[in-house]
Amino acid sequence: MNSLTVKILLQKLAITVTVGSLLFSSPTVAQVLSPAEKAARVEITQEPGQPSIGPGRTSEVPLV
Repeated sequence: MNSLTVKILLQKLAITVTVGSLLFSSPTVAQVLSPAEKAARVEITQEPGQPSIGPGRTSEVPLV
């Protein structure tokens, strides 16, 4: 077999593998974990505050 024949065979093999993987792939196989159950009820117990960047400092930008 010369190098041209090997190259053609490798191209045919690559195309066959690509088409086969596209035709026989299933999105459900890729999903490993099932989604978590949703909470029936959510209660917010504290309002969001200003983020702190250090003792006595906040991330507010001073107005000039």
